Amino acid sequence: MFTMEFKNVFSLLSIIFILSQNFLHGHSFKPESRGGHMATLVNDDRIFFFGGSRPISMTSPAWNQTHQFNLSDEAFYLDLSSPFSVDSPPFTDISDSSRMPFGSEKGTTVLGGNGQRICLIGGVQQNMVTSYYNATDSILWIYTIKTQQWSNSGSGTHGTPLPRRRSWNNHRFEECSLYIWEKSGVRYGVKHVYYI
Repeated sequence: MFTMEFKNVFSLLSIIFILSQNFLHGHSFKPESRGGHMATLVNDDRIFFFGGSRPISMTSPAWNQTHQFNLSDEAFYLDLSSPFSVDSPPFTDISDSSRMPFGSEKGTTVLGGNGQRICLIGGVQQNMVTSYYNATDSILWIYTIKTQQWSNSGSGTHGTPLPRRRSWNNHRFEECSLYIWEKSGVRYGVKHVYYI
């Protein structure tokens, strides 16, 4: 009887140890499938992912013909600093400390501030409590990597405010300057160029 109990306790402790190792190294997080998310390579060793739209299960009471997706406010990164298997990529969920202030998809993210900030421009915003769209009036949000905080103001956010658009299509980042082309019309000619 004692041997059996010891064996069960040993098995339980072994399982707890294995699970704790997975959690410590971030390999247990597997993001849900999504589209429209934003991604930015930071310092050649991490890809940060923000938001996206996730399908609602057809069996959910929230699903209907006009509401088939929910926007995500999640933040996570993929660690590229060491080799890994595509069957078990080292994703790390940072949503507890870095959750977006709203659900978002189809924006543009770009690294700035000497590799210390990620700028999110445009996209669709959804209030995660009410599910209403256009959650804020700001089209420019800044994620500071070191503090893991989101802000819609700060160094480099002065000047003419960007107009609200569902998505921004092209950008170029050059010597800490961001140029955004707003497409317009049937043939998508350049309507405006914005400089941040």
